[in-house]
Amino acid sequence: MGNISRPAAKWIYYGTIIFICIILQNMVFPRFPIWGVKGLPIVAAVVMAALFTDAWGGGIAGFLCGIICDAMMTPGNGFFALTLMLVGIAIGLSGGNYFRKTLLTSLFLTLITLSSVVVLYYLVFFGVTGKAGIQALILVGVPQILVSTAFVVPFFPFFKATHKRFKSD
Repeated sequence: MGNISRPAAKWIYYGTIIFICIILQNMVFPRFPIWGVKGLPIVAAVVMAALFTDAWGGGIAGFLCGIICDAMMTPGNGFFALTLMLVGIAIGLSGGNYFRKTLLTSLFLTLITLSSVVVLYYLVFFGVTGKAGIQALILVGVPQILVSTAFVVPFFPFFKATHKRFKSD
């Protein structure tokens, strides 16, 4: 690896995958929606980064990805930064102790995380203010959760290979 330390090289690999997710989320999916919704692959990337690192790595990845989501999406008030940071910390804390690092685990954790984030987002920004009812959550939220969870499948091998390559001995 030259002069780059192993943890730095690992985060360069993870950062590259996360950058691809950001490009997909903010430049590709608005032009080509799937089932009429824009996917959130960045949430799947945060879940996998947290699963393959620890609480610090998951929290930092979640916070930085959340800041980018808040900058690129409306309302941009820190919702995603706080939510994804807490998700990263929670999965990072429990990932090494309670979960095996498998595709099924990543799919399950991403599904739970996306369900929580999407429902919380709709409650805070639409449900409380009365701008949208439960129909909006069902018609937009459920397809968004399913589409976004599917991004675990193509990105999981990259996170797994990076984890194996840079695993501390």
